[in-house]
Amino acid sequence: MGFKSSWRFIWELWKIWGALVSGAFSVPFAAAAVFSSSQYGPLIWGVLAYGALVMAAFLLWRRVVGLENKLKPKLKVTHDPIIPSCDAVVGFRDGTKSRCIRLQVENIGLARLNKCEGWLESIPEMTRLSPAKLFWVGIPEEGSVDLTKNIPRFLQVFRIHETNRIVPGTFGNPPEQFPVDLLNRFVVGETYHFRIGLKGDDEAETLFGTVKLIWTGDWATAQVSYAAEN
Repeated sequence: MGFKSSWRFIWELWKIWGALVSGAFSVPFAAAAVFSSSQYGPLIWGVLAYGALVMAAFLLWRRVVGLENKLKPKLKVTHDPIIPSCDAVVGFRDGTKSRCIRLQVENIGLARLNKCEGWLESIPEMTRLSPAKLFWVGIPEEGSVDLTKNIPRFLQVFRIHETNRIVPGTFGNPPEQFPVDLLNRFVVGETYHFRIGLKGDDEAETLFGTVKLIWTGDWATAQVSYAAEN
């Protein structure tokens, strides 16, 4: 959590605590003042003080947990053909075209998420494949990005060349490096599952999801969908 986020957290915490100690909890103590001179006065005051302390601690804990969840980064991952950058035909400098399959990744939390990386964790249908980092779309492509609230970035999973060759979007110099023998393993009529992991420079667990490709052998008719893992 950055410096500004820390001060914001402290301020929100003070507003919560101040409301608890100066709000409704003062009413029972005011009522107990009527009995303060009786022999039961100390007992009443003690019981009320203990109850108020326990209740205040519980409410404070509950609000603090909610505040932390609200302030920390939170990823939203989408693959929707309606979004042009998610499934688009892109022209290249050599005059060729490819259908690029990408995930839209958005930070919907309040805190900035630094150094978010995307990984092709596995393709179960290709058991010899090792995990590989994917690139973020940009000029030039990036291996990790900082995500600001409500400003989406796009992670390229693979592209389908107009010659019907499938090329995973691995990050490197040069990019799109993939075992040659595995490039030729995409069989027409088969379904392939690209399991993707996303992780930023924070304490959250890696977020996983799967891009499913039903390979028809035609770059225009191949079916693509995305499902997040719970």
